Amino acid sequence: MVKRILAIILVLVILFTLGACGIRKKVDEKISEKITEGVVSKITGGKADIDFDKGGLTIKEDGQEVTFGGSEWPEGKAANLLPKLKKGNITSVISSNNLSMISIEGIDEKVFKEYIEELKDKGFENDISEFSDNSTKSYYATLDENAYVQVIYSVEDKSINISVQVNE
Repeated sequence: MVKRILAIILVLVILFTLGACGIRKKVDEKISEKITEGVVSKITGGKADIDFDKGGLTIKEDGQEVTFGGSEWPEGKAANLLPKLKKGNITSVISSNNLSMISIEGIDEKVFKEYIEELKDKGFENDISEFSDNSTKSYYATLDENAYVQVIYSVEDKSINISVQVNE
């Protein structure tokens, strides 16, 4: 009888300890969010709402939302102007409604050139500025007076950085 009681107590202690680990992680995350909110609020002078989700950080302030991190193609007014690049691995995203910056690895030069053609097909063919040397290729163009895109390709790293901005 004593052995059964000890076994039950031991199982309960183990279950409680394992359950507390998950709870502790959530509590630590919430504490980190609150501390970060305080710091961002002090810096910006407004109230910030911070959310750590899916490997990223979202800051919401005064009706604006900016997301840092993540590995998925962003959404929003600016990002929706871009053709979605389905090749490579997204390594970094910074996105708000009016601005998106996407870094992707595993892109060869042919894919870069094809993506530039897709941008042109979407209307990014005004005020074009291009640069090319042995290590870097870039493309800059406007859609209209309010939207522009810049794409930088690193030959050595086989990576691409895409930036799009919409001015209101």
